[in-house]
Amino acid sequence: MPKLQRIQNTAARIVLNTQRLCPSQQLLHHLHWLPVYFCIKYKVATLTYKAVTLNQPLYLTHLLTPYTPGCSLQSQDKHLLSEPAVSTMIGSQGLSYTATSISNTLPLEICNS
Repeated sequence: MPKLQRIQNTAARIVLNTQRLCPSQQLLHHLHWLPVYFCIKYKVATLTYKAVTLNQPLYLTHLLTPYTPGCSLQSQDKHLLSEPAVSTMIGSQGLSYTATSISNTLPLEICNS
């Protein structure tokens, strides 16, 4: 991802015709571009929201399971997803784990919209 961020920073410098010493965050803000990391998080959150609410891509809907606690808890109304058990670093980069962790950190107002 750092390589992609450098490419985006260079593209912003080319578009705005600025020198290398100008901070890239200001350039991205001026162009209304999100950094690469946040673009990826946004895309995963959007796909997860569509899979949970609209059941649109069925292959993603089958990867995500809603969280159902064993007893009555306050968290049952927060529309959380159950995180799969992961034991390796490669497993934590999978969509089912990443989508649930990003979705569970969203504020309740966004999940209820």
